[in-house]
Amino acid sequence: MAFAGFYDLNCPTDDNIHGWYVDSEQSGIGYLLNYTMHIANVGQQYPLGAFYFALESSAHAHAAGYYIQYAKTYPWIVEWEASIEREGKLCSDDSQVMRFE
Repeated sequence: MAFAGFYDLNCPTDDNIHGWYVDSEQSGIGYLLNYTMHIANVGQQYPLGAFYFALESSAHAHAAGYYIQYAKTYPWIVEWEASIEREGKLCSDDSQVMRFE
């Protein structure tokens, strides 16, 4: 079940098994952000996989989208930018570009 209202989100976390997730512990109750940018409990309306993201930057993007829905400023911009830089380095290679003139 998705919950109405805004919940502050923690910075994305990698559980080293399933991938990256974004949680909120507002009111002492743990909720997770799913791929539809809603806060929900695990196992209610969404399968477990709906709460995990393959890339840290993707988890940040969904969390930022959640904040935008509520006209709030995403607090983890610096961490998001760093994740994009790290992931870019992982994907880069030393291939050369051929130039045709």
